[in-house]
Amino acid sequence: MPISTDQALAGIEKFVEDYPGAENLQFYVVNKFEDLYGREKAQHIPEKAKGAYHPARGFVALACANIHNDGDLRETLQHEVIGHYGTLTFERGQKKALMTAIRGSRQSPDMADDWAYIDRVYSNAPESIKCEEMFCLQAERIVGKPLHDLKGVNQTFGEVVMGGRTMNQADLQALVNGVADGLARGTREQQIFPQRDSDQYRLQDALEPARDEAKELLGPAAKAHPAQPAEGSYKGPIVGHTTTHVLQQVSATQTVAHDKAAFAQAPGIDGSKPVQVKYEQGKAQVHPPR
Repeated sequence: MPISTDQALAGIEKFVEDYPGAENLQFYVVNKFEDLYGREKAQHIPEKAKGAYHPARGFVALACANIHNDGDLRETLQHEVIGHYGTLTFERGQKKALMTAIRGSRQSPDMADDWAYIDRVYSNAPESIKCEEMFCLQAERIVGKPLHDLKGVNQTFGEVVMGGRTMNQADLQALVNGVADGLARGTREQQIFPQRDSDQYRLQDALEPARDEAKELLGPAAKAHPAQPAEGSYKGPIVGHTTTHVLQQVSATQTVAHDKAAFAQAPGIDGSKPVQVKYEQGKAQVHPPR
């Protein structure tokens, strides 16, 4: 049975008491996400989604219809606040290094089940988003007061994130606990301020997620270049998407990153079928190749 609005508000109040580092966030409680975003935008949100964090505007949205009890609410808040918001309490370079280390944990046997879950639930997401969702998954698992072990957290961060040792389950949980402990003590503050909700990092190079995705798809030598709407006509298969871009392979190691906003409807991924993306008055049109 779904929780009530009053239950959600009481749960949020208790959560912020436990985690004063979240007191600057706003919380919106609705029955269904279409009540907040409208029916058209809500169609792009997974049907069973319980929460959403909007970093550019600093708020967490909760859909009561998808949250079943107080424990479910608590896990959702931990996912959105300790997880998504928590990654913004690192410096930009630190967060980038953390996400790289999480990606490397695919090589750790004790992370295999969690990666299988992430790959299934976020099957259409780029690798950069999957890595952040992995961090959030660990945040859901915190029970009770987070462990205070600053020395251990710093050691793990140095060895794994900065030193390159392959991350395992215990390493990631230690780092997530470190973030939670800082939020509980009120000592961790937001350091990355995304300009848009879709920004993974606040970087001048908005194409970084596209470049990361190109390397995942085509190998470490792959590159992603921005499309030139004023002059562009590009031929090749659509091989990937990020939150903001469509990736088109134009050679063995080269891709073009098209802004999704340029398309009336973003083309689907089909690495075996070349297409022509042609720009007309700044709008991208998809045609059969010539």
